[in-house]
Amino acid sequence: MAGVARVITELGTLTRAGIGEELRLVAVHPGVTVEQVRAATGWDLLVADKVEAVPPPTAAELPPLREGVDPDRVYLR
Repeated sequence: MAGVARVITELGTLTRAGIGEELRLVAVHPGVTVEQVRAATGWDLLVADKVEAVPPPTAAELPPLREGVDPDRVYLR
C-alpha cells in the first residue's frame, strides 16, 4: 500500500483499509474515549465497529520510551 496506512496520535490510532480509504479510529489510549477523539478531530471521524483499548506501557517499556521518544516527559510522566 502506498501512502499513509496508520496514524498514531496522543489520543489513539487510526488506520485505513486501502488506498483512497478514509482513516478510521481503531484504538484509544488509556483514559481516552471515542467521544474525546471525535471532539478533537477536524472532520467527521469514522470509527471501527470495535475500538480497542491500547494498554499502558509496562514498567520495563517506560525508560526507553522516555529516553528515546519523550525525553522532556510531555506525554510519558
